Amino acid sequence: MSFLADYAKSAIIQAQKRIDTVLDIRPEEEAEEEEEENVLQNDDNVAEQEENSHVEHGSSKVGEEEAKSEKHDAWQLEGTSQNDPIVTEEPNPVRDLHVHGDVVICPDSPNSLSPTDDGRYPHASRSHSNTDETQASDFKSELPDPSEHHSLQPHFDPNSDEIVTIASSDIEVIRANDEWSTVSSHKPMTTDALSVSNIPPSIHHVVQSLNSHGNDEHQLASLKSQINMKDRQIEDLSASCKSLTQINNTLKQQNKKLTDKLSLMSKMQKDLVAKEVQIDELFAEGQKLSELNGRQSKEIKRLRQELSQLEIVTTARDAAVLELQTLSKKLEVAEQNIAELEAQVDAAESANEKVLMEMSQNQEDADMSSKQFAEQQAKYEEAEHIIHQLKTELAVSKKEKNDIIAERDAEQRARMKFQTDMAIKDEKIGGLLMDNESFTLKNERLKENIHELELRTQKYMENERNSAEQLAVATGPLLIRIDELENELKTSRFDYNSILTRCKTLEANRDESDVIKNKFEAKFQEQHSEILSLLRENQNLKHQVQTLEAKNIAVEQDSSSQLKALKKQFAEESEALSKMKKNFQNIMHDLKVQNEKNAELSPKVAAQESEIQKLNSKISELSQTKSAEMFTPRPESAASFGRRNTSSNLSDDFVNTSHLGFVDYNYSGTSNEFTALQSELLNMTNLYNQTLNRVQLLQTELSDKHKEHQRQIKLKDMDYERLSNDYEELLSEYGARVEQIEELQMDLDEVRKIVAQQAETVAKLELEIRKI
Repeated sequence: MSFLADYAKSAIIQAQKRIDTVLDIRPEEEAEEEEEENVLQNDDNVAEQEENSHVEHGSSKVGEEEAKSEKHDAWQLEGTSQNDPIVTEEPNPVRDLHVHGDVVICPDSPNSLSPTDDGRYPHASRSHSNTDETQASDFKSELPDPSEHHSLQPHFDPNSDEIVTIASSDIEVIRANDEWSTVSSHKPMTTDALSVSNIPPSIHHVVQSLNSHGNDEHQLASLKSQINMKDRQIEDLSASCKSLTQINNTLKQQNKKLTDKLSLMSKMQKDLVAKEVQIDELFAEGQKLSELNGRQSKEIKRLRQELSQLEIVTTARDAAVLELQTLSKKLEVAEQNIAELEAQVDAAESANEKVLMEMSQNQEDADMSSKQFAEQQAKYEEAEHIIHQLKTELAVSKKEKNDIIAERDAEQRARMKFQTDMAIKDEKIGGLLMDNESFTLKNERLKENIHELELRTQKYMENERNSAEQLAVATGPLLIRIDELENELKTSRFDYNSILTRCKTLEANRDESDVIKNKFEAKFQEQHSEILSLLRENQNLKHQVQTLEAKNIAVEQDSSSQLKALKKQFAEESEALSKMKKNFQNIMHDLKVQNEKNAELSPKVAAQESEIQKLNSKISELSQTKSAEMFTPRPESAASFGRRNTSSNLSDDFVNTSHLGFVDYNYSGTSNEFTALQSELLNMTNLYNQTLNRVQLLQTELSDKHKEHQRQIKLKDMDYERLSNDYEELLSEYGARVEQIEELQMDLDEVRKIVAQQAETVAKLELEIRKI
């Protein structure tokens, strides 16, 4: 600030010097010397001209002015002294010829030269002379110094009143405040000064010589001419003094005005310097704010992009976790189904083993029956019993045949259904595997899409960074150019001709700048608050990102462990399924072998049927002879027949109506075998029905799973659409934020332009002030 104050003082001094040179104002001593020289030169010229004129016309006027000049010469000679000042008042011959000693209009008149004034008012004349001398000294001390910066007003005597002087035909009004005119006038001459004793010795000697020589008229004429010349010189000097006093008054008023203007200009210059400092500070703050805004916008964009990426990743991970959960549930259900199927396969294997055992027992029974039939043939003596056994055996064999045929057909149907069910299950398993593969492909496609989106976002980020760098590169030379222009504006200087007209515009611009400054400060505060809020949000987002990263790491670890466990389970289940397929193939092979064996037994059954028909023919021949014996059953056969009726009701359906007599007769071995086979057939039918119900349940479960799978696919499609919509919304928000940033940059550019315009106006005003 001291440097600025020195600079302002030096500028004011230079302006004062320029004003002095323009107005031709010099210091008082030099001005007084020049004025005295000019006055003396003018007086010399006027005196020479008057002497010439008086010498030419002196002889003609001597006789006329002798009577007039005697008293006046004596008064004038007595009044002049070396110490008294010269009275600057034109001579009045009427007043001088008529000496009115007792008539005084104003005793304090500086222009009245009557010899009776000090006689009437001696004290007043002395006081007036003293006051005039003090006023002259005060005036000399109070003259303004042009080197000073403030305006000086002349000091006035508070005791001086308005003086009105009326002398003969001259009327002059002098104000008490007009100190320059009062100083130019001189005090009236006293009677002591006009007395003969106060006459100088040279003049007294002249007067004595004149009296002694008889008052030579020629010498008196010369003296009168000299006195008139002196009076005229005094009149000229008084006129020049008045003009100089008027000029001095005008110059002092102008000096006062200029000093006031300079003080105002110094104040304005200080204000302009302060404004320049404020403008520079505002420029610096604006640049800092623009840099901070750019950095914060970049950080906000980066954080938002990271958040969008994290949201996408989290959504993908959540979807993957949900898929894993659903797959784990499906695997659990499949494991349960596999366990149930294994249990069913075990039950089927046990049933097949039982059937094989029964078939082996049937084969053994058939062997035993063949042996018994051979024994019966060998023992023809027991023909009736054998015939009865054969009839019963025939009926049982027919029933067994029908049962075997029915069982064979049922087994074939069951095998066909089982084969179809297994084929359906294989197809469903293949479909599930294909769905799983399709889901994996979809997941891979989604991952590829996510990767492509990430690459796009990275490209967008790179483009934004490049655009920001281009903006920085573009704005850098502009700022340098602005600085250069500011330096040029500071170095360039303009004229101060239109300073008075532009003061109002400066005030208006000042008000506008204050308004703009207030607005800028309000915007700055708002931006500062927004920046603080964004920083808080940034911290919160960072904290959330850290927590999400920790959660994601834990979820990834859990998902990786679950995937490993699921892979192991899937491998084990695949191995178990392969083993089950192998076992099922072995079972089917065994069943085929059993069918082939049953096909091999069919010719034996046909041979037995032929033999039975032969025996029936023989029995019909012998029935006529031994009918009585045939109708009397044995107690053992009745007991066996009762057991057969209690054990099974199916044998009643196969009783032949043509042979009612043979119903009560039964063989114990064959009936037991038949009941066992019948119970086994019932068990097999129940198992078959249970397997069919289970197959239906599995089919319904598979249909439900397929529906759930499609529903999950639809949900995933919905999630994908939602993610795409969110991505589009994020892109739109990103574009809106970019537009907001561009608008803020435009506002900052406008503020910079306004500030530059104000700086230009301030620089112009400074230049004009310095040129004054």
